[in-house]
Amino acid sequence: VQWCMNSDQTIGAPLLIKLKNVQFSKTLTEELIKLQSEDGSFTLNKDLADILHVNVDIFNGLEQYLRALGFNSLALNTQNEILRLVGTGAILLWLVLQMQDSPQNTCQSLFNIEQIKAFLCNYLPVNTSEKLNKAIGFYQQISQRNCIYCKQLELSDSSWDMFIQRMVIGIDHDDN
Repeated sequence: VQWCMNSDQTIGAPLLIKLKNVQFSKTLTEELIKLQSEDGSFTLNKDLADILHVNVDIFNGLEQYLRALGFNSLALNTQNEILRLVGTGAILLWLVLQMQDSPQNTCQSLFNIEQIKAFLCNYLPVNTSEKLNKAIGFYQQISQRNCIYCKQLELSDSSWDMFIQRMVIGIDHDDN
């Protein structure tokens, strides 16, 4: 994914394109869960990139993109929370897309953490669902706490949900 900033603050190719060759499996899910932090979050780092078979530069590019928008002006703790928020949201959305019969149908709807929660709980073993519920809890808490920064950073998205959706799927949307 090329994270670039132009007059429209466009993010390059969606992450889903880079992840299309990654086959969803029980083993992959177990490897992802091993990388999950105690608070339920996922960090966009080399270990995650290796499991997903993508270049870690994709994740580094996200941070550079946010820094170009003034991300450095936020407290370091807030920066770290937002990066973990984006990583966690991306993993949750990607998991749903991997388990869908028709990913195109999901692409038509907006990222909705409650729908993701219901979907994952219905399709994954209890132990895995519990771990992902922790990720969902982290996502909800941190998204709510840091929602103001979408506007402060002047992202073209009105929420972190929409930013992550655009990052993963590449859908643009109208905020009417």
